[in-house]
Amino acid sequence: MRLYHKGMLVVVALSLAPSWTTADVLGVAGNYNAVAFANLTLYNGSSQGALAAGGILPPPDYTASSEFDNFNIATSLTSGTNLVVGNGLTFGDANINGDVAATGPITMYNASVTGQVYYNDQVDYDGVDNSTYDPSLQLPVDFATLETQLTNTSDCLSMLTPTGSTMDLAGAVVFTGTVIGQNVFTIDMAQLTNATSINIVLPPGATAIINVTNITNVNAALPDATFLIDHAIAGNVTWNFNGFGGLALSGPTDPDEGTPDGPPSTFEGSILAPTADLAFSNAALDGTIIAQSLTANYSTFDTPQGSDLITISAPLPESFIGGLCLFGGLWISRRITSRPNR
Repeated sequence: MRLYHKGMLVVVALSLAPSWTTADVLGVAGNYNAVAFANLTLYNGSSQGALAAGGILPPPDYTASSEFDNFNIATSLTSGTNLVVGNGLTFGDANINGDVAATGPITMYNASVTGQVYYNDQVDYDGVDNSTYDPSLQLPVDFATLETQLTNTSDCLSMLTPTGSTMDLAGAVVFTGTVIGQNVFTIDMAQLTNATSINIVLPPGATAIINVTNITNVNAALPDATFLIDHAIAGNVTWNFNGFGGLALSGPTDPDEGTPDGPPSTFEGSILAPTADLAFSNAALDGTIIAQSLTANYSTFDTPQGSDLITISAPLPESFIGGLCLFGGLWISRRITSRPNR
């Protein structure tokens, strides 16, 4: 086997060895409850984990790209940089455990930050004294690179051949996998939207990639379904919405007040939708969201029980594009080994 280096890519000349390389599906993004490459707009809710918004498309008039109001961030964490924002931040009537790192103008009012606020631009804040100005501030997330990486990842996952079965029994959807390792499933978006219950059956410790087909550029509705799985399993499930333009999840909401009018809709597992704008209302997610943008009202974002800020390992199968695909900015291939690389 020979390696050819060019820039940051490593291209591997393949041998037909019957083994695979293990790739982390979400990469650094798995350390966050939500990563939006454009903007995060979150009201009246909370996240157990950290959040990150690139603000790649800043709004006009030098206003904030991302806004949080009556929203609590990183409720299960005590330290670390748990809010990362590019191109401006408005943060009001809200609390965050840990540090904030933000580029662009910052407005904070009635806010509580247990750590430091690191910034590089103009700032207007009330009640936050623990701040540090750094004109050369570098955010801990390179959003442009991460967007490219995760878009490539989504593309690659969408080409995987299903290994498990998907049954739809009058709205009762059951995914059944038997592989000790990665299981791959496919479901049509219309089937998913109309699901009344979802069950994911896996061997202990196994992972699931669920590719959702029938791409739409409008807000495709995620189901208000009952998930018949243990919360810990959600940490091993990735829903791949490759190429979608919009997704929505909404529980019962008062049409006049916009407030919850019943229990929230809950979705189990991580959502990989790097090209989609997501809209949540009276909703709850156990997992990580990767999206172009995310707007949420009266919604919560939790990490599954027993999971440490979800990272998902996915061994690449033998048939995976001849063993070669651009994953996370690196060409991942099979190697001559007697067991999977760990």
